[in-house]
Amino acid sequence: MEGINDLLRDLRFASESSDVERIVRALIVTARTDMKAVVELAVEKVKTSQFDGSKWSSLALTMLEVFKDSEEPGEILRALVEIDQDNGAYLNNFGIFMQVRGRIGEAIEYYARAYATDYKHHGHEKATSFPAWTNLHRIALGIVSKPAR
Repeated sequence: MEGINDLLRDLRFASESSDVERIVRALIVTARTDMKAVVELAVEKVKTSQFDGSKWSSLALTMLEVFKDSEEPGEILRALVEIDQDNGAYLNNFGIFMQVRGRIGEAIEYYARAYATDYKHHGHEKATSFPAWTNLHRIALGIVSKPAR
């Protein structure tokens, strides 16, 4: 557990994208043997600290790609949405989780909420360039295999 805590602390304070990628890879290796501990500690860190949510999203989405049959990465994404329900990126990423799980109706709900949030903050022209808009259109066209991040 101490090693996981150290990696999560390092992730929180990493400033270079290469450092974030290295730490995420190390956490993925650790998750292969103790997924529950990685997810529980990550969710705890999300809920109790100041954080850059994009790093936690990156960890969860990478875990989702590596561990396709696991529900645990969704717990990190769910914690981010619970903390900031007005963040289009978090809502979109939880929609990706739902879509990958085959829960298209719920994915559409999160993508729509993400688009509405992006629209509220950035206006229509900018919001249509964000992933939630793309994901809604892809589903409408029947393209459900690979959501946009």
